[in-house]
Formats: sequence, C-alpha cells, structure tokens
Amino acid sequence: MAEEVRVTVRISARDLADIDVFVSTGEFRDRSDLIRKAIKDYLNSRAKEVLESMKARQALVAEAQAFANNEALVAAQKEAIEKLTRK
Repeated sequence: MAEEVRVTVRISARDLADIDVFVSTGEFRDRSDLIRKAIKDYLNSRAKEVLESMKARQALVAEAQAFANNEALVAAQKEAIEKLTRK
C-alpha cells in the first residue's frame, strides 16, 4: 500500500453532516474512509474521461496528417503531370 499523507481540507457543515450520515450507517468506517473513496472514484472517473479525450485528439491529429499527406501527394502528382505534358 502506498504511503499515506495527512491533508487538511475545509468543507461546509452541511457536507460534513452528510458524510456523518454515511458513516453512521456503517457504509464507511470513518470520515477519512469516505473521503478517500470519493477522491479515488473521482480520480478514476476523470482518468477515463481524459484518456478518451486524448484518444479523440490523437484520431484528429492522425486524420489531419493523412489529409496533409494526401494534399502533398496530390501536389506532387500535379507537378509530375505538368512536367510530362511540357515535354
């Protein structure tokens, strides 16, 4: 298990009361347990979103590169045709 580090945060009294309700039902061992789980869930969720976004960007870059390569190929073909027709 990774080394744990103590962090201090400020939250509203209402949020703390809501946390205490979950702890009192036995769903979580204590406040820290709930907060660790909430942070882990958030990070995992965001990691998936970021990964999907990165994949989408990579696909766009690949399409742009393919388009640029195609444009260069078309230009080279036109130039070759012009050279052949000038002779």
